[in-house]
Amino acid sequence: MRIIGTIEHPALKITAFKTEDRLSVKFEFGLMEQVFKFREREGLRDFDDVSRMVDKPMLDAVAEIFKTMLHAREQACLRLIPPEEANEFEVII
Repeated sequence: MRIIGTIEHPALKITAFKTEDRLSVKFEFGLMEQVFKFREREGLRDFDDVSRMVDKPMLDAVAEIFKTMLHAREQACLRLIPPEEANEFEVII
């Protein structure tokens, strides 16, 4: 797999990859990422095709998925460490 290009965005890191018969687009936001994979026969052949596909509707959908992921991550962390425990300080004498 090799990087074939990046797409500038103010909040996301967007990287396009290519293998022998597949293209992938990875969206990164903080510690989270989403990867979309496409076979060449689905109409994507090169970086220009990927750039055209990453339009406003797709970016809006990716942003919504990241919001859902953030919420799920926060909820999982809260279940692991309840807020009252996270704010307690060790007693120092």
